[in-house]
Amino acid sequence: MSPDYRLFKFYVHQILNHYKPKQFHIFIATDEIEFLDWMSREYVGHVSFQEESTRLSKTEPGTQDAGVHKHSKFTKFFKAESAILDCLLLAQANYIIKNRSGLSDVSLWFNPHVNYTFILGPNDPVVSSENFVQPPASFD
Repeated sequence: MSPDYRLFKFYVHQILNHYKPKQFHIFIATDEIEFLDWMSREYVGHVSFQEESTRLSKTEPGTQDAGVHKHSKFTKFFKAESAILDCLLLAQANYIIKNRSGLSDVSLWFNPHVNYTFILGPNDPVVSSENFVQPPASFD
């Protein structure tokens, strides 16, 4: 089960409050259409993503069981090409907020000195290279 989207927003705000950039930009590397749409609404004008990347709705049949990387909707070559480009673009970030994605794990190998926040799951602790506070127990 994916973490609550609001958990990602919580940490974006932690990072912005910590670093206080004059401007910021969020690159989204996700295969979930709903998360990309949500972040685009929450951070209007600050979000970019690969337009051609492989993405599915979490309500599409087969997505919950296999995810995009095992879904038959896209060719193996297209899935690999999309993943490599997302990974390399993500590795250029100044800060990475990641979940249980192997793609974002590999991006850390390409940029081992980048600070990061690792959001495991909805009821798991959050691991961060910074000393950020833990989120509230509930967003309700």
